Amino acid sequence: IKKAIAEAEKNYKGLVIWSADAAAGGAFSAGADLKEMLPVFMSGGAKAIETVVASLQQTFQSLKYANVPVVAAVSGLALGGGCEMLLHAAKRVASLESYIGLVEVGVGLLPAGGGTKEMLIRTGNPQTAFETIGFAKVSTSGVEARKIGYTRDVDGITMNRDRLLADAKAVALDRVRAGYVPRQPASAIKVGGPDVFATLSLGVHLAL
Repeated sequence: IKKAIAEAEKNYKGLVIWSADAAAGGAFSAGADLKEMLPVFMSGGAKAIETVVASLQQTFQSLKYANVPVVAAVSGLALGGGCEMLLHAAKRVASLESYIGLVEVGVGLLPAGGGTKEMLIRTGNPQTAFETIGFAKVSTSGVEARKIGYTRDVDGITMNRDRLLADAKAVALDRVRAGYVPRQPASAIKVGGPDVFATLSLGVHLAL
C-alpha cells in the first residue's frame, strides 16, 4: 500500500484499492492472518507485535492523508483490517454484496489499525462506536454499511459488481476534477471523560 501511494503521488491522479479476488466472488480483504501472528505473540507477548501494529497504523494514516484521492472499491468480505483500510480511504464505492465489519472482538482482540478512532470520528458518539465494535456488527449489504457507519451517505453503491472498478475510478477522477485537497490530521478527537467511561463500563458488565 505504501508503494502504491508513493507511485500514485508521483505519477498518477489518484489511487483505487480493489481486489481481483472480490471481483471473482471472493473477499476484498478478510483482515490479518492471525495464525501467522500467533507464534510471534506466543513467543514475545504483546510487545513482540507492537512494530507490526505500528506499521499497520502508519500505513493507513499515509493512505488517509495521501496527496491524491484514494478510493476503496469494496465487494465481498471487508473484515478487520480490511474494514479499517476502507475506513481510511477518501471515498468508498461498495457493491451491493458487501459484508463489512470490525470483527476482532469475536476472537478476543481489539481493532488495531485505527478503526476505533475512525468509527468515533464518523459517529461522533462514543457509545454508538463502542456498540458497533463491541458487538462486531457486520453489514449484510452495501446499503446497511451506510446505516452502520462503515461507509458514508456520499459514498457510492454499485449494483453490478462488474462495474465496481470502473465506478471507483470515475469517483477518483471526479475528485481530481473538483480540485482535490488532501485532508489534514486532526489536532484533537473528542472521546469523552469519566462519565462516558463509566457508561461504557456498565455496558460491558451488562453484556457479560
